[in-house]
Amino acid sequence: MKRWLVILGLSIAVLAGCGQGNANQPQVIEQQAEQQGKKAELIVNPGIVGPNTFQVQITDEQGQRVTTGKSTLHFSMAGMDHGKSELPLAVDTDGHWTAEGPNLMMDGDWTIELVWEDGSGNQTSFAYELTINP
Repeated sequence: MKRWLVILGLSIAVLAGCGQGNANQPQVIEQQAEQQGKKAELIVNPGIVGPNTFQVQITDEQGQRVTTGKSTLHFSMAGMDHGKSELPLAVDTDGHWTAEGPNLMMDGDWTIELVWEDGSGNQTSFAYELTINP
């Protein structure tokens, strides 16, 4: 009888562990937004709670990558007050705007707003909705 109880207990433990699936597995998030003829692609890697690399590519009305001005990501979560969370992006000569940060501090539904300002002070905002899994 004890043997069967041990086997049953081990079987339950194995099945419980299998039920967790990919909950904590990284998943790269890629989204695109368009505003005023400009397009911006956002990549969040690894797409988890905690530190992530955020990469953006902005193209102008002619489809050319934007390499001037400044860009900042603003993070918010519906129904939560995490305070002000923003992340300035640095650009390379190929038009890849990049930064690393722990701005996605908990699982759930997030809004990320990318604000790009050209050299003349004109701003364009792009909004992204994403879900971070536990």
